[in-house]
This record gives sequence, structure tokens and C-alpha cells, in this order.
Amino acid sequence: ASAVIARRKGRKAARDRFAPATGSLEAPWPLSLVQIDHTLVDVIVVDSRTREPIQRPWLTLAIDVHSRCVAGFHLSLDAPSATSVALCVAHAALPKAGWLMARDVEGEWPVQGVPERLHLDNAKEFHAEALKRGCDQYGIAVDYRPVRTPHYGGHIERLIGTMMGKVHLLPGTTFSNVRSKGDIDPSKTAAMTLDEVERWLAHAIVGVYHRELHRGIGATPIAAWQRGLAGGTDQPGRGATTPVADPRRFLIDFLPMERRLVRRQGVFLFSIDSWSDVLRPPIGEREKM
Repeated sequence: ASAVIARRKGRKAARDRFAPATGSLEAPWPLSLVQIDHTLVDVIVVDSRTREPIQRPWLTLAIDVHSRCVAGFHLSLDAPSATSVALCVAHAALPKAGWLMARDVEGEWPVQGVPERLHLDNAKEFHAEALKRGCDQYGIAVDYRPVRTPHYGGHIERLIGTMMGKVHLLPGTTFSNVRSKGDIDPSKTAAMTLDEVERWLAHAIVGVYHRELHRGIGATPIAAWQRGLAGGTDQPGRGATTPVADPRRFLIDFLPMERRLVRRQGVFLFSIDSWSDVLRPPIGEREKM
């Protein structure tokens, strides 16, 4: 079959379809490999005050490849950036009990801890200096998907497809193709704010996706996560994941940075002079801080 596809559509098409997804995709225990990617969500959100339609939000999503659990996500009206990647990485690594409670979402989301390896697309926001600096600081290895090898990102892409399938139940959905949409005008049916969509996604992950049988691993993602930590008859568990000692510091270490000279007026950034007493010692330093 591979040879037939190769003759008809070329070697790349045959490799994408039949080549085993091996190499850097091995994930023998939880958090040994986390894949991250972005997608435009197939729903139009409304303004929280006026309830007027705004736009489709962006979702940055992380998957733990071993268990297929959602490690974390970030929902935003802004296009993918180094900031959305940082917020997604922090959400993946930090405990989520308080986050769920703040959104009134019941259920457990036990995925937490510093990932060993991130698997990323080649988009520019994944090559940001802040991400590399944060990963270096916490001993996180980074792999970039080789060009023209789609199967390397297969797990995160299937997860995105699954989540978008659930989104098509919401008011304001744009669907993903014209035929499904029919006569529905998504801007007229739009009814949910960004916060409401975020809360709905949390419910869909914690209450539904994590508890559904995943055919690829023959278990529910939540059971695979727990088995991966505790071990089973066929393989030992990894034990507890590596906790983040200082959550606020962790997020700051991944956020975008700019280097600036510190002058008597303070720091000039985004067309604004900013001042704080903490800037007194480095005034007049010749190197950018």
C-alpha cells in the first residue's frame, strides 16, 4: 500500500500515512513529552458587557503524550504569541485545583509538574527568547517538529480536532466547513463570552474528555495518568511529578522580555517612561538590563 501511495502521490505522502511515528515521539511516562499547538476556536464570542459579537478566540493547548491528558490551555482574543505560550506552559505545570474553583468547575485535574520535554511547531512564538530561557532554567528539553513531517504533531492535532468537535455544540459556532453550517449565521447566534467559553472548555476537559475511553491507549486519559505515576503489572510508575517551587516566579521566567537601558527617567518601553525605586541602583549602567 505504501508503494502504491508513493507512486501516486510521492514519497512524502506515503511517509505521512504509513511511517511509524517514532523517534522523538516516545513518551514512556507522564510529562516525559508535552506537545503544544494553537488553533482558532470554531465559535464567535461576545462582549461581556454589550453581548455584541467580537471574534473567534485563539486556543493554545498542551497534551501529555503518554496519558493523552490535556496538560493545560490558554484562551485569548490575541493571536498566538510568546505570552500565550508562557501562560499555557504555566497552566500545564501548576496545580489546577484553585484555578478550577475560581471558575466554579467541579472535578479533578491532577496534571501538574515540570515537563521533561516540549514538542513544538516551528512558528516564531515557539522560538522566543523567553521560552528558551525558561526551559533552560527548569531543565526542560525542547524539540521542534521537523519540516514536512506532520505525524510528529499528530497527538496534539487529534486533540484539537476532538475539542473542536465538542465546540460545534455551542451557540455562535462557525463549524469548520460551509456545508455543516447551512443557513446559520454564527454572529447572530453568538451568546458566550470569552470567560464562559473558557469555563465550558474546562468542563469539557475535566468532566468529559479525561473520562472518555481513548482508543489510542485503550484507557481513559485520567486512568492512564494515574497508572503512569503509580505503575502497573507491565511497567513501573514514574512516581510523583516534579513540582514547581515558586508558581509566580515560574510564570515570570517564561514571559516575554525586552532589554532596556535604565536612565534617570526610568525605563522607556511601549512608548512610555516607567519608574520604580527598584530601578535606582542600575541608573547609568552602560549595558541594557
